[in-house]
Amino acid sequence: MRVALGESDRIRALVMGNTWYWPAKAWHIRAFSAVLSTGLLQSLILQKNFFVERIMPAGVKYPLAPEVMDHYREPLSTPERRAGVAEFPRQITRSALWLGAISDEVPETLGTLPALLTWGIRDYAFTPPFMDRFKRDFQSVRVVRLDARHFIQEDAPAEISKAIQDFLGAS
Repeated sequence: MRVALGESDRIRALVMGNTWYWPAKAWHIRAFSAVLSTGLLQSLILQKNFFVERIMPAGVKYPLAPEVMDHYREPLSTPERRAGVAEFPRQITRSALWLGAISDEVPETLGTLPALLTWGIRDYAFTPPFMDRFKRDFQSVRVVRLDARHFIQEDAPAEISKAIQDFLGAS
C-alpha cells in the first residue's frame, strides 16, 4: 500500500487479497506477532524453517504438493535467508506508527480507486472485519469470496485469476 500511495497517479485500480494496511489491533494478529516473536519461535523460524514447514501447511485447505513446498523452501534454504521471515511477525506490532501513517493517507489518496478484494472465507487471520475496513476506506469495492484459507494463491489460483481479469476488464 505504501508503494501505491507513492505512485497513486499511475494506478487505476487496486487488487488486494487477505491483507491489511493499518496498525494491528485484532487480538489474534497481536497474539500471532507476540508468539512468533519469542526467542523459541524465532529460533525455530531461523533454524528449522518453521514458517514454511508449519505455518504454510496450516494456512491451506489441502496439503501442498512436494514440488510446491520445495518452491517455498528454496528461497529460504538457510538461516540467513530466513531473516526477513523471522522479522515479519515482530514488525506486525512494531510498525504501528508506519502503518498508522499509511492508513491515514489511504482514504484520501486511494479511496476513489476501484478495489478488488479476493478473500479466503476460511482465513484464520484476515477475518470479515478486515474486509469491512477496506469497504470503509474505498468507495468502490468488489469482493470475491474464495473457498480458501490464508494462502489464497495456493487454494484458489484459477478463481483469483478470473476475478482479476473480470475486474480489470470492467474497471
